[in-house]
Amino acid sequence: MGKQAEGNGARRRQHRSFMPEFKAEVIALVGRGERSLPAICRELDLSETAVRRWGGRRRWTRASAPG
Repeated sequence: MGKQAEGNGARRRQHRSFMPEFKAEVIALVGRGERSLPAICRELDLSETAVRRWGGRRRWTRASAPG
């Protein structure tokens, strides 16, 4: 990948790390199914890709949410 060309508007976010407890809370929030994964990610300023990785093999659909 390398450096982004200047002036194209694309900027990479600095790498962040999160505690396992925070990740578990986010996974639980998504699992409740009260809001969509994209909505939760926007609210918490997280990428959907990161949250999907935290969930492992779990399928991230409304149908998989408990209740």
